Amino acid sequence: MLIPKTSDVRKRFTASGNDLDLYRHNFLGERFSEFEEFKKSLKTTHTQKAIIIGQSHANALHAGASEFMATKRINLCSEEAKKATTLELFEKYVTRAIEKAAQELNPEIPSDSTLDSIDAYLAENDTIVLTIFGGNIHNVISLVKAWKDFDFILPSNPDLSLDQKAQLIPYAAIKGMLKLKISNPHLDRLKIMGKLIPNSLINIETPPPIGDDAFVLEHMDPYFNEKFGVVKEVIPRILRHKIWRMSCEIYSEFCNENRISHHETPPRLMEDRLFLARQAYSTNATHANSWFGRGMAYGAIEKMAQKAI
Repeated sequence: MLIPKTSDVRKRFTASGNDLDLYRHNFLGERFSEFEEFKKSLKTTHTQKAIIIGQSHANALHAGASEFMATKRINLCSEEAKKATTLELFEKYVTRAIEKAAQELNPEIPSDSTLDSIDAYLAENDTIVLTIFGGNIHNVISLVKAWKDFDFILPSNPDLSLDQKAQLIPYAAIKGMLKLKISNPHLDRLKIMGKLIPNSLINIETPPPIGDDAFVLEHMDPYFNEKFGVVKEVIPRILRHKIWRMSCEIYSEFCNENRISHHETPPRLMEDRLFLARQAYSTNATHANSWFGRGMAYGAIEKMAQKAI
């Protein structure tokens, strides 16, 4: 296992000084003093680099991270990625894609070179990999009111309100169904990446649901209108939160079991610790914007630095 030198930790996981100043003013707000202490602890300043892998939710993460560090995006919705129809093909595809992205971020490395240890190479060249998988799997059952009304008790927050008119379904039953849908391919692919780059990988939580029903209906994603017809009603927003939280817990538990770093959404990016902060709204009902992506990327770098010490 590659163990970075303590003296290099802050250097590896921090953007350049000027960009940090800009980022501090644009985003951190009430965390100004905390950020100043973080900056003072740096041995030197260095440009952190990130490879961002995922589907549509990776767009906001990439846009936000690109504002304060060098990035490369690996789009799992691309035609090339879609050809990786088995786990073996995915492992080959993602290995090549990471190697190519790392070499593009480090142009001094010959493009035709072969990386013997991709994880060690990423660490030595100040590069982390951020994955953000899935999102629409839980949205399909937690957004549009297309089935019989249902609800459940969320063990991690059992005091959340229940719809008295809905059928109460056991938590384990819904979680088992959702985990089955998430596992293939997302958890299976994440496990492969955890083995490939254990020291460089952080999995990022997908954005919380939007709590404003009017905004959701007005900005419904075309996918849902095409699948269900013009959407005129959404399920209660507390239930949307519960299903999102359940999805997040599935990823978090999986990452803990497989020793993969996982970054959860901090309260500062949320409304009432339940919903997406209004400042993070994008142009549709299920995605966040670059402000959210910037906050999640910064938090991931901070988490990696603490892990490495």
